Amino acid sequence: MRRESPWPGFHVADWPVILITPDGAYSHGHPDPGPGEPVGAGTIRLAATPAAGGDAFRGVPAAWVHDGPDLAGQLWEAAFRLHLRHRLGQEPPAGMPDPDPSPVAAAMAELEELVRAEAVAAGPDQLARALRTLCLVRRERRGPLSDEEVAWEDAAEVWGGLPAYVAGTAPGNRVARAGAAGALLLDRLSPGWQSAWEARPMALTPLLERHVLLDGGEGDEALLLGALGRHGYPQLLSAARNRISTARKAREALVSQILTGEGALLVVDTSALGEGFVEAAQAGQRVNAGMSVYAGDVAFRFRGAEVFFHDMPVVQDRRAGLLQARIRGQLRMSGDGQPLDGRAAFTERLDLDLPGVTLRARAGTVRPLDEGLYVKLQPETAQAG
Repeated sequence: MRRESPWPGFHVADWPVILITPDGAYSHGHPDPGPGEPVGAGTIRLAATPAAGGDAFRGVPAAWVHDGPDLAGQLWEAAFRLHLRHRLGQEPPAGMPDPDPSPVAAAMAELEELVRAEAVAAGPDQLARALRTLCLVRRERRGPLSDEEVAWEDAAEVWGGLPAYVAGTAPGNRVARAGAAGALLLDRLSPGWQSAWEARPMALTPLLERHVLLDGGEGDEALLLGALGRHGYPQLLSAARNRISTARKAREALVSQILTGEGALLVVDTSALGEGFVEAAQAGQRVNAGMSVYAGDVAFRFRGAEVFFHDMPVVQDRRAGLLQARIRGQLRMSGDGQPLDGRAAFTERLDLDLPGVTLRARAGTVRPLDEGLYVKLQPETAQAG
Protein backbone atom coordinates (compact mmCIF):
# COMPACT_ATOMS: atom_id res chain seq x y z
CA MET A 1 0.00 0.00 0.00
CA ARG A 2 2.97 2.33 0.48
CA ARG A 3 4.25 2.40 -3.11
CA GLU A 4 3.82 5.58 -5.10
CA SER A 5 0.64 5.83 -7.12
CA PRO A 6 1.00 6.20 -10.92
CA TRP A 7 -2.33 8.07 -11.02
CA PRO A 8 -2.35 11.64 -9.64
CA GLY A 9 -5.08 12.20 -7.07
CA PHE A 10 -5.55 8.53 -6.28
CA HIS A 11 -3.94 6.23 -3.75
CA VAL A 12 -4.95 2.78 -2.64
CA ALA A 13 -4.78 3.91 1.01
CA ASP A 14 -7.70 6.29 0.36
CA TRP A 15 -10.18 3.40 0.66
CA PRO A 16 -11.05 0.87 3.37
CA VAL A 17 -9.95 -2.71 2.69
CA ILE A 18 -11.65 -6.00 3.53
CA LEU A 19 -9.12 -8.84 3.35
CA ILE A 20 -10.46 -12.39 3.20
CA THR A 21 -8.02 -15.13 4.31
CA PRO A 22 -8.37 -18.83 5.17
CA ASP A 23 -8.05 -17.82 8.83
CA GLY A 24 -10.75 -15.18 8.79
CA ALA A 25 -11.43 -11.66 7.53
CA TYR A 26 -9.68 -8.41 8.34
CA SER A 27 -10.81 -4.80 7.99
CA HIS A 28 -8.39 -1.91 7.53
CA GLY A 29 -9.26 1.77 7.50
CA HIS A 30 -13.02 1.29 7.92
CA PRO A 31 -14.80 3.86 10.13
CA ASP A 32 -17.29 1.30 11.52
CA PRO A 33 -16.15 -2.30 10.89
CA GLY A 34 -18.30 -3.88 13.61
CA PRO A 35 -17.22 -6.48 16.19
CA GLY A 36 -13.65 -7.70 16.01
CA GLU A 37 -10.21 -7.88 17.58
CA PRO A 38 -7.73 -5.02 16.97
CA VAL A 39 -4.51 -6.33 15.41
CA GLY A 40 -2.81 -3.10 14.35
CA ALA A 41 -3.34 0.57 13.63
CA GLY A 42 -6.71 0.85 11.94
CA THR A 43 -6.94 -2.93 11.45
CA ILE A 44 -9.21 -5.44 13.15
CA ARG A 45 -9.82 -9.14 12.70
CA LEU A 46 -13.57 -9.37 12.14
CA ALA A 47 -15.59 -11.60 14.42
CA ALA A 48 -17.19 -13.27 11.40
CA THR A 49 -16.22 -13.49 7.74
CA PRO A 50 -18.74 -11.35 5.83
CA ALA A 51 -20.39 -12.41 2.59
CA ALA A 52 -19.11 -10.18 -0.19
CA GLY A 53 -21.74 -7.63 -1.15
CA GLY A 54 -20.82 -5.51 -4.14
CA ASP A 55 -18.10 -2.97 -3.35
CA ALA A 56 -19.39 -1.83 0.06
CA PHE A 57 -18.99 -3.07 3.63
CA ARG A 58 -21.40 -1.82 6.31
CA GLY A 59 -22.53 0.96 4.00
CA VAL A 60 -19.05 2.26 3.14
CA PRO A 61 -17.28 1.65 -0.23
CA ALA A 62 -14.44 -0.78 0.41
CA ALA A 63 -11.95 -2.83 -1.60
CA TRP A 64 -12.58 -6.58 -1.21
CA VAL A 65 -9.48 -8.74 -1.73
CA HIS A 66 -8.58 -12.37 -1.14
CA ASP A 67 -5.24 -13.45 0.28
CA GLY A 68 -3.03 -14.91 -2.43
CA PRO A 69 0.11 -14.47 -4.51
CA ASP A 70 -1.20 -11.36 -6.32
CA LEU A 71 -2.64 -9.64 -3.27
CA ALA A 72 -1.02 -6.26 -4.04
CA GLY A 73 -2.37 -6.26 -7.60
CA GLN A 74 -5.86 -7.21 -6.41
CA LEU A 75 -5.80 -4.42 -3.84
CA TRP A 76 -4.75 -1.67 -6.25
CA GLU A 77 -7.23 -2.77 -8.91
CA ALA A 78 -10.13 -2.97 -6.46
CA ALA A 79 -9.32 0.42 -4.93
CA PHE A 80 -9.01 2.10 -8.32
CA ARG A 81 -12.41 0.74 -9.36
CA LEU A 82 -13.81 2.45 -6.24
CA HIS A 83 -12.12 5.64 -7.43
CA LEU A 84 -13.70 5.24 -10.88
CA ARG A 85 -17.16 4.56 -9.49
CA HIS A 86 -17.46 6.75 -6.41
CA ARG A 87 -15.35 9.74 -7.41
CA LEU A 88 -15.67 9.83 -11.18
CA GLY A 89 -19.15 8.33 -11.63
CA GLN A 90 -18.00 5.51 -13.92
CA GLU A 91 -19.93 2.23 -13.84
CA PRO A 92 -18.87 -1.23 -15.03
CA PRO A 93 -20.15 -1.92 -18.55
CA ALA A 94 -23.30 -4.03 -18.50
CA GLY A 95 -24.92 -6.18 -21.15
CA MET A 96 -21.87 -7.32 -23.10
CA PRO A 97 -22.85 -7.57 -26.78
CA ASP A 98 -22.50 -10.97 -28.36
CA PRO A 99 -18.98 -11.20 -29.77
CA ASP A 100 -18.62 -11.78 -33.49
CA PRO A 101 -17.55 -15.44 -33.76
CA SER A 102 -16.22 -15.13 -37.32
CA PRO A 103 -12.62 -16.13 -38.03
CA VAL A 104 -12.05 -12.76 -39.72
CA ALA A 105 -12.95 -10.88 -36.53
CA ALA A 106 -10.81 -13.20 -34.41
CA ALA A 107 -7.81 -12.82 -36.75
CA MET A 108 -8.16 -9.03 -36.81
CA ALA A 109 -8.26 -8.94 -33.01
CA GLU A 110 -5.04 -10.96 -32.87
CA LEU A 111 -3.41 -8.71 -35.46
CA GLU A 112 -4.41 -5.65 -33.45
CA GLU A 113 -2.75 -7.06 -30.33
CA LEU A 114 0.47 -7.69 -32.24
CA VAL A 115 0.51 -4.16 -33.66
CA ARG A 116 -0.30 -2.71 -30.24
CA ALA A 117 2.70 -4.54 -28.78
CA GLU A 118 4.85 -2.97 -31.51
CA ALA A 119 3.56 0.48 -30.61
CA VAL A 120 4.23 0.01 -26.89
CA ALA A 121 7.79 -1.16 -27.62
CA ALA A 122 8.53 1.46 -30.31
CA GLY A 123 11.28 3.99 -29.76
CA PRO A 124 10.70 7.75 -30.08
CA ASP A 125 11.48 7.76 -33.80
CA GLN A 126 9.13 4.88 -34.57
CA LEU A 127 6.29 5.70 -32.17
CA ALA A 128 4.29 7.96 -34.48
CA ARG A 129 4.30 5.40 -37.31
CA ALA A 130 3.50 2.50 -34.97
CA LEU A 131 0.64 4.42 -33.35
CA ARG A 132 -0.80 5.39 -36.74
CA THR A 133 -0.69 1.73 -37.81
CA LEU A 134 -2.41 0.68 -34.60
CA CYS A 135 -5.22 3.19 -35.11
CA LEU A 136 -5.70 1.99 -38.70
CA VAL A 137 -5.87 -1.68 -37.70
CA ARG A 138 -8.27 -0.81 -34.88
CA ARG A 139 -10.55 1.10 -37.25
CA GLU A 140 -10.48 -1.80 -39.69
CA ARG A 141 -11.46 -4.28 -36.96
CA ARG A 142 -14.17 -2.06 -35.53
CA GLY A 143 -15.70 -1.25 -38.90
CA PRO A 144 -18.31 -4.07 -38.84
CA LEU A 145 -19.21 -3.45 -35.17
CA SER A 146 -22.41 -1.70 -34.10
CA ASP A 147 -22.37 1.54 -32.09
CA GLU A 148 -23.52 -0.48 -29.07
CA GLU A 149 -20.60 -2.88 -29.39
CA VAL A 150 -18.06 -0.06 -29.74
CA ALA A 151 -19.51 1.77 -26.73
CA TRP A 152 -19.34 -1.40 -24.62
CA GLU A 153 -15.75 -2.03 -25.65
CA ASP A 154 -14.73 1.56 -24.86
CA ALA A 155 -16.27 1.29 -21.38
CA ALA A 156 -14.72 -2.13 -20.75
CA GLU A 157 -11.27 -0.84 -21.70
CA VAL A 158 -11.62 1.84 -19.03
CA TRP A 159 -13.12 -0.42 -16.36
CA GLY A 160 -10.77 -3.35 -16.96
CA GLY A 161 -7.68 -1.69 -18.40
CA LEU A 162 -7.12 1.38 -16.23
CA PRO A 163 -7.14 -0.56 -12.91
CA ALA A 164 -4.58 -2.99 -14.35
CA TYR A 165 -2.46 -0.07 -15.57
CA VAL A 166 -2.56 1.56 -12.12
CA ALA A 167 -1.84 -1.75 -10.36
CA GLY A 168 0.92 -2.78 -12.76
CA THR A 169 -0.74 -6.17 -13.26
CA ALA A 170 -1.23 -8.28 -16.38
CA PRO A 171 -4.79 -7.75 -17.69
CA GLY A 172 -6.80 -10.91 -18.03
CA ASN A 173 -8.56 -10.38 -21.37
CA ARG A 174 -8.12 -8.69 -24.72
CA VAL A 175 -10.26 -5.65 -23.95
CA ALA A 176 -8.50 -4.96 -20.64
CA ARG A 177 -5.11 -5.40 -22.31
CA ALA A 178 -6.08 -2.79 -24.88
CA GLY A 179 -7.08 -0.34 -22.15
CA ALA A 180 -3.90 -0.83 -20.12
CA ALA A 181 -1.68 -0.53 -23.21
CA GLY A 182 -3.55 2.59 -24.30
CA ALA A 183 -2.83 4.20 -20.93
CA LEU A 184 0.87 3.33 -21.23
CA LEU A 185 0.98 4.91 -24.69
CA LEU A 186 -0.72 8.05 -23.39
CA ASP A 187 1.98 8.29 -20.70
CA ARG A 188 4.49 8.75 -23.53
CA LEU A 189 2.34 10.87 -25.81
CA SER A 190 0.84 13.22 -23.23
CA PRO A 191 2.45 13.00 -19.75
CA GLY A 192 -0.01 14.02 -17.04
CA TRP A 193 -3.01 13.09 -19.19
CA GLN A 194 -4.76 11.58 -16.18
CA SER A 195 -5.81 14.95 -14.72
CA ALA A 196 -7.51 16.02 -17.94
CA TRP A 197 -9.15 12.60 -18.21
CA GLU A 198 -10.55 12.87 -14.67
CA ALA A 199 -12.06 16.25 -15.55
CA ARG A 200 -13.72 14.65 -18.58
CA PRO A 201 -13.65 10.82 -18.58
CA MET A 202 -13.88 9.41 -22.07
CA ALA A 203 -12.85 6.47 -24.26
CA LEU A 204 -9.11 5.98 -24.73
CA THR A 205 -9.19 5.45 -28.51
CA PRO A 206 -10.00 9.08 -29.45
CA LEU A 207 -7.30 10.26 -27.05
CA LEU A 208 -4.77 8.14 -28.94
CA GLU A 209 -6.08 9.21 -32.34
CA ARG A 210 -5.48 12.86 -31.45
CA HIS A 211 -1.78 12.13 -31.85
CA VAL A 212 -1.97 10.70 -35.40
CA LEU A 213 -2.87 12.10 -38.80
CA LEU A 214 -4.87 9.67 -40.93
CA ASP A 215 -5.07 10.67 -44.60
CA GLY A 216 -7.58 8.04 -45.74
CA GLY A 217 -5.50 7.44 -48.83
CA GLU A 218 -2.59 5.41 -50.12
CA GLY A 219 -0.40 6.15 -47.11
CA ASP A 220 -2.92 4.66 -44.70
CA GLU A 221 -3.56 1.70 -46.98
CA ALA A 222 0.16 0.98 -47.22
CA LEU A 223 0.54 0.95 -43.44
CA LEU A 224 -2.48 -1.35 -43.04
CA LEU A 225 -1.30 -3.77 -45.72
CA GLY A 226 2.19 -3.70 -44.21
CA ALA A 227 0.82 -4.78 -40.84
CA LEU A 228 -1.19 -7.58 -42.48
CA GLY A 229 1.87 -8.87 -44.27
CA ARG A 230 4.35 -8.36 -41.45
CA HIS A 231 2.33 -10.47 -39.03
CA GLY A 232 1.19 -13.13 -41.48
CA TYR A 233 -2.52 -12.38 -41.60
CA PRO A 234 -3.37 -15.48 -43.71
CA GLN A 235 -1.79 -17.66 -41.03
CA LEU A 236 -3.65 -15.76 -38.30
CA LEU A 237 -6.90 -16.35 -40.19
CA SER A 238 -6.23 -20.07 -40.61
CA ALA A 239 -5.34 -20.45 -36.94
CA ALA A 240 -8.51 -18.56 -35.96
CA ARG A 241 -10.64 -20.92 -38.05
CA ASN A 242 -9.08 -23.92 -36.30
CA ARG A 243 -9.54 -22.40 -32.83
CA ILE A 244 -13.17 -21.51 -33.46
CA SER A 245 -13.95 -24.99 -34.79
CA THR A 246 -12.28 -26.66 -31.82
CA ALA A 247 -13.94 -24.29 -29.36
CA ARG A 248 -17.35 -24.91 -30.94
CA LYS A 249 -17.05 -28.66 -30.42
CA ALA A 250 -15.87 -28.23 -26.82
CA ARG A 251 -18.67 -25.74 -26.15
CA GLU A 252 -21.33 -28.07 -27.50
CA ALA A 253 -19.99 -30.83 -25.25
CA LEU A 254 -20.16 -28.53 -22.19
CA VAL A 255 -23.72 -27.46 -22.96
CA SER A 256 -24.76 -31.10 -23.41
CA GLN A 257 -23.13 -32.00 -20.10
CA ILE A 258 -25.07 -29.24 -18.31
CA LEU A 259 -28.48 -29.71 -19.91
CA THR A 260 -28.61 -33.52 -20.21
CA GLY A 261 -25.77 -34.83 -18.02
CA GLU A 262 -25.75 -36.59 -14.66
CA GLY A 263 -26.47 -34.88 -11.37
CA ALA A 264 -29.07 -32.38 -10.21
CA LEU A 265 -29.92 -29.44 -12.47
CA LEU A 266 -29.51 -26.10 -10.72
CA VAL A 267 -31.39 -23.18 -12.30
CA VAL A 268 -30.74 -19.72 -10.87
CA ASP A 269 -33.18 -17.11 -12.19
CA THR A 270 -31.63 -13.62 -12.01
CA SER A 271 -34.06 -11.94 -14.41
CA ALA A 272 -35.49 -9.63 -11.71
CA LEU A 273 -32.06 -8.26 -10.73
CA GLY A 274 -31.24 -6.43 -13.94
CA GLU A 275 -27.81 -6.40 -15.53
CA GLY A 276 -24.88 -7.87 -13.63
CA PHE A 277 -21.28 -8.55 -14.50
CA VAL A 278 -19.08 -11.61 -14.75
CA GLU A 279 -15.64 -12.38 -13.36
CA ALA A 280 -14.24 -15.52 -14.97
CA ALA A 281 -10.91 -17.33 -15.01
CA GLN A 282 -11.63 -18.15 -18.66
CA ALA A 283 -13.60 -16.09 -21.15
CA GLY A 284 -17.12 -17.29 -21.84
CA GLN A 285 -17.77 -19.12 -25.11
CA ARG A 286 -20.68 -17.92 -27.21
CA VAL A 287 -23.41 -20.52 -27.81
CA ASN A 288 -25.93 -18.33 -29.63
CA ALA A 289 -27.15 -14.73 -29.69
CA GLY A 290 -27.97 -14.65 -25.97
CA MET A 291 -26.20 -17.62 -24.41
CA SER A 292 -22.63 -18.28 -23.28
CA VAL A 293 -20.98 -21.18 -21.48
CA TYR A 294 -18.18 -20.86 -18.93
CA ALA A 295 -15.76 -23.46 -17.59
CA GLY A 296 -13.51 -23.18 -14.55
CA ASP A 297 -14.09 -20.60 -11.83
CA VAL A 298 -16.68 -17.91 -12.54
CA ALA A 299 -18.58 -15.38 -10.43
CA PHE A 300 -21.82 -13.66 -11.46
CA ARG A 301 -22.43 -10.47 -9.48
CA PHE A 302 -25.62 -8.46 -9.23
CA ARG A 303 -26.83 -5.78 -6.87
CA GLY A 304 -27.73 -7.74 -3.75
CA ALA A 305 -26.64 -11.16 -5.02
CA GLU A 306 -23.57 -13.15 -5.99
CA VAL A 307 -23.36 -16.63 -7.48
CA PHE A 308 -20.01 -18.45 -7.59
CA PHE A 309 -19.27 -21.60 -9.60
CA HIS A 310 -15.99 -23.37 -8.86
CA ASP A 311 -14.30 -25.50 -11.52
CA MET A 312 -17.52 -26.54 -13.25
CA PRO A 313 -19.33 -25.65 -16.49
CA VAL A 314 -22.24 -23.21 -16.32
CA VAL A 315 -24.54 -21.84 -19.02
CA GLN A 316 -25.62 -18.20 -18.87
CA ASP A 317 -28.76 -17.28 -20.79
CA ARG A 318 -28.65 -13.48 -20.76
CA ARG A 319 -32.00 -12.99 -22.45
CA ALA A 320 -33.89 -15.13 -19.94
CA GLY A 321 -31.66 -14.17 -17.01
CA LEU A 322 -30.86 -17.81 -16.18
CA LEU A 323 -27.75 -19.58 -14.89
CA GLN A 324 -27.75 -23.38 -15.27
CA ALA A 325 -25.33 -26.02 -14.02
CA ARG A 326 -25.24 -29.70 -13.02
CA ILE A 327 -24.31 -30.46 -9.43
CA ARG A 328 -23.65 -33.58 -7.43
CA GLY A 329 -23.97 -34.01 -3.71
CA GLN A 330 -26.16 -32.93 -0.80
CA LEU A 331 -27.81 -29.51 -0.84
CA ARG A 332 -27.25 -27.39 2.25
CA MET A 333 -29.40 -24.26 2.28
CA SER A 334 -30.55 -21.61 4.69
CA GLY A 335 -32.85 -18.61 4.34
CA ASP A 336 -33.56 -15.85 6.84
CA GLY A 337 -31.15 -17.69 9.10
CA GLN A 338 -33.15 -20.94 9.08
CA PRO A 339 -32.50 -24.26 7.28
CA LEU A 340 -34.46 -24.72 4.07
CA ASP A 341 -36.05 -27.95 2.92
CA GLY A 342 -38.18 -28.01 -0.22
CA ARG A 343 -40.15 -24.96 -1.38
CA ALA A 344 -39.51 -21.77 0.58
CA ALA A 345 -39.51 -17.99 0.33
CA PHE A 346 -36.89 -15.77 1.92
CA THR A 347 -36.96 -12.02 2.48
CA GLU A 348 -33.76 -11.24 4.38
CA ARG A 349 -31.01 -13.64 3.36
CA LEU A 350 -30.35 -16.81 1.39
CA ASP A 351 -27.17 -18.85 1.71
CA LEU A 352 -26.86 -21.83 -0.61
CA ASP A 353 -23.82 -24.09 -0.52
CA LEU A 354 -23.41 -27.22 -2.59
CA PRO A 355 -20.52 -28.91 -4.36
CA GLY A 356 -18.98 -26.33 -6.64
CA VAL A 357 -21.59 -23.59 -6.08
CA THR A 358 -22.03 -20.82 -3.52
CA LEU A 359 -24.95 -18.39 -3.67
CA ARG A 360 -25.52 -15.37 -1.47
CA ALA A 361 -28.64 -13.26 -1.96
CA ARG A 362 -31.12 -11.10 -0.08
CA ALA A 363 -34.56 -12.14 -1.31
CA GLY A 364 -36.39 -14.61 -3.53
CA THR A 365 -37.85 -18.13 -3.65
CA VAL A 366 -36.60 -21.71 -3.79
CA ARG A 367 -38.52 -24.69 -5.14
CA PRO A 368 -37.57 -28.22 -6.18
CA LEU A 369 -37.56 -29.39 -9.79
CA ASP A 370 -38.06 -32.95 -10.99
CA GLU A 371 -34.32 -33.22 -11.52
CA GLY A 372 -32.94 -30.49 -9.28
CA LEU A 373 -33.56 -27.05 -7.83
CA TYR A 374 -34.93 -23.72 -9.07
CA VAL A 375 -33.88 -20.51 -7.29
CA LYS A 376 -35.58 -17.22 -8.17
CA LEU A 377 -33.67 -14.15 -6.92
CA GLN A 378 -35.45 -10.88 -6.23
CA PRO A 379 -34.32 -7.32 -5.50
CA GLU A 380 -33.98 -6.57 -1.82
CA THR A 381 -37.14 -4.44 -1.76
CA ALA A 382 -39.29 -7.01 -3.61
CA GLN A 383 -41.74 -9.22 -1.77
CA ALA A 384 -40.81 -12.86 -2.17
CA GLY A 385 -43.56 -15.35 -2.92
